[in-house]
Amino acid sequence: MQRAEREIELHKNIYKDYIERKQNKVCSLVDEYWHSEIFATARKHAEKKEIRFLDLGAGTCLFFELFKNNPDISYTGVDVSEPMLEYAKSIYGNYPNFCAYQKNLDGSYLIEEAYDLYAMRSLVHHLENKEVFLESMFSKIPKGSLVVISEPNRNIITHVLREMLKKVKKGHFDDDHVDLKPEFFLDQFKKNKVELVELKYFGYFSYPFSFPYILKLPTTAPLVRFFIFLDRIITKIPIVRKLSWHVIYLVRKI
Repeated sequence: MQRAEREIELHKNIYKDYIERKQNKVCSLVDEYWHSEIFATARKHAEKKEIRFLDLGAGTCLFFELFKNNPDISYTGVDVSEPMLEYAKSIYGNYPNFCAYQKNLDGSYLIEEAYDLYAMRSLVHHLENKEVFLESMFSKIPKGSLVVISEPNRNIITHVLREMLKKVKKGHFDDDHVDLKPEFFLDQFKKNKVELVELKYFGYFSYPFSFPYILKLPTTAPLVRFFIFLDRIITKIPIVRKLSWHVIYLVRKI
């Protein structure tokens, strides 16, 4: 079975876990922080107020929580999992600035219309044909478009912990699940002639609480808010900040 087919089957089995994540109030604090950091990184470089936003690998469209009451943001979510998207539509379907549809994102992905901002949160490492997908996407988007990518960071600490989790929580990870070093993305940006606008390390103490179905960590909202406070400090400390769980890349098509 190809990686794309395995990912579809995997997400059929675990989509209820993502719904649990959506409904978990403590988890929502981390997701709100995460999405706000991703969008704020891109928003300050956007050239206009009204933004057409394409969320690739949208899952249950958690990102839309930021925009549901903002008519200046027109949101489209795309994901391989029909059950996740159906759940998102049941919540957000009546919002005029919301749209979502199912599509296999692996390989050469055809972007059917132009957007101002393209977002991918934890998508690329799920793909079998990572280089093909990135080359296809960067070649098709209009010049001047912004692309924000948030991907697992590979460092000595996070890599060892992820490998341990893959063995313990086999039902939640594909066998080819990887974490990618920043060098992989920087090389892809160079090959595809897109400009790196900003690179930001993200997620330290608060990040694990975004996955209650994988890590059963006892916690409270005040504790997670404190961890978020610590994370905001750590991400500004040279060298230490590179030990993050994720890296946010903002690039522009030139």
